[in-house]
Amino acid sequence: GIDLGTTNSCVAVMEAGDVDTVIKNPQHPYTRLLIDSIPWPDLNRRWGETEIKAKEMDFSDNSAGCKFQPRCPFAMSQCAAEPPLFRLNQHQATSCFLHEQYPQIHSDQLTDLLPV
Repeated sequence: GIDLGTTNSCVAVMEAGDVDTVIKNPQHPYTRLLIDSIPWPDLNRRWGETEIKAKEMDFSDNSAGCKFQPRCPFAMSQCAAEPPLFRLNQHQATSCFLHEQYPQIHSDQLTDLLPV
């Protein structure tokens, strides 16, 4: 069957969509770091083509805004506000201001990302 996959950081949805789409084309920096960390049988190789360096996470930080902002190498001032979900395509959405040119959707619309 087709599954809806989500990546979460500190109980916030970072990215959602059809599992194959999210894994093959991650759009949120958090998801990219997760996918890029998966080792191949060759331990010197990773899934991702570009290495993203993340900062250490402070789990005691309960500030508003994107939960990944303190670690994100692409963080910008607007990340201090909580990002909405942006629908990237028919089967994928992300909560990252890097994609603010896309239409916003509400979290209750995430199941609409599943292929029929």
